[in-house]
Amino acid sequence: MKYKKGTLFLWILILIILIIYYHYRIDNVKIKTLNTTIINIKNEIQIQIKIQNQIRHELFMLEDKNKVSIVLPILIFACNRNTITRTLDQLLKFRPSKTQFPIYVSLGCLESDIEKSLHFYQDEITILIHTPLSYDYNSKISFSLWGYYKISRHYNWSLTQMFGVKKFEAVIIVEDDFDISPDFFEYFHATYSLLQMDPTIWCISCWNDNGLANLTINDPALLHRSDFFPGLGWLLSEKIWHELRSKWPDAFWDDWMRRPDVRLGRVCIRPEISRVYTFGVDGVSRGQYFEEHLSKIMLNIRFVHFKQMTNSLMGLLKKNYDPKFLNDVYNESETITLASLLRKHPLELGREPLNQRLKDNRLIKPSYKIIYHNQLHFEKLTKTLGLMSDYRGGVSRTSYLGIVSFVHRGHKLHLIPMMQSILYE
Repeated sequence: MKYKKGTLFLWILILIILIIYYHYRIDNVKIKTLNTTIINIKNEIQIQIKIQNQIRHELFMLEDKNKVSIVLPILIFACNRNTITRTLDQLLKFRPSKTQFPIYVSLGCLESDIEKSLHFYQDEITILIHTPLSYDYNSKISFSLWGYYKISRHYNWSLTQMFGVKKFEAVIIVEDDFDISPDFFEYFHATYSLLQMDPTIWCISCWNDNGLANLTINDPALLHRSDFFPGLGWLLSEKIWHELRSKWPDAFWDDWMRRPDVRLGRVCIRPEISRVYTFGVDGVSRGQYFEEHLSKIMLNIRFVHFKQMTNSLMGLLKKNYDPKFLNDVYNESETITLASLLRKHPLELGREPLNQRLKDNRLIKPSYKIIYHNQLHFEKLTKTLGLMSDYRGGVSRTSYLGIVSFVHRGHKLHLIPMMQSILYE
């Protein structure tokens, strides 16, 4: 009996030990299973987060594209100047949207090392490389002018890529030696609609050839119509390129754009204060006009919300602009000779003009007009007053209807043709 009780006790003890052992093993399995489950859940959560982020990104991009009414790519013409990185840095700094303003760099020099410098920007830009089969040199052309032929070929090829291959509706054209203003993109985005609304407008430029500080009004929101094609930062539409491409010139494309048979009486929009500044002394033109004039052009530094200025932009349409402009010039301005102007407003700094008048209970400075008789007379006036004096395609820089408007000693001054018959002779 004692043996049976001892055996029973032993078996009960063994059973208890087995129960504890298996219970412990089951708990460990549960813990391991639970840990595995937790790890799996964490991994799944991370996967789902990535999926959600991807979805959000795609929705954001889709929403951004839906908000973009027009894509305006930036096309930078480059050759062998390392200054392109300075231009790119500013474009990327002020660009509001990569989707709306993609950046393309077109390299036109076969021997250029600039492509290596652009590697840092590879996620932000697209590189186009112009590699023509040959640059056959024509012995009848001066070698010093051959660069202009290469540039014209480069422009033709690159614009064909942008419009013919990539199918953009418009392109903003810049060069590899530009600084830009903070509102550079805002300016082009807002004014692009003018190209579509007014057939007399064929380009938008952000350059004022006479944009020196002493020749301009301190009003960065002020825009003008101009018969002169300024270039140096401008917007071209596919419609105009379709018209130009079949007759694109072999050289000197910018002066070709200024010819009467190419311009066809159409105008460009230009700002009072430039939205680009060119710092490129070196180039094919060998710094022509740079030291004496271009280096002194003022770059706008204030942001103007052009997209909120609908009324002002509509004022640039020909039907709205011409009546007011001609009234300001011919009816609101006092006729004066250059000699009288210089007596009233000497060129020496530190002398402020005294004659002012009341208008709408405000004390304002009067505006003046000087009549010029021919091109030689015009050139004499402009050289004395510090303006660009050259004619291209029969048109003087910044002029509209033969009238060049600027500021002299704080007064608005207009140079006007003696009679319509000498206009763009």
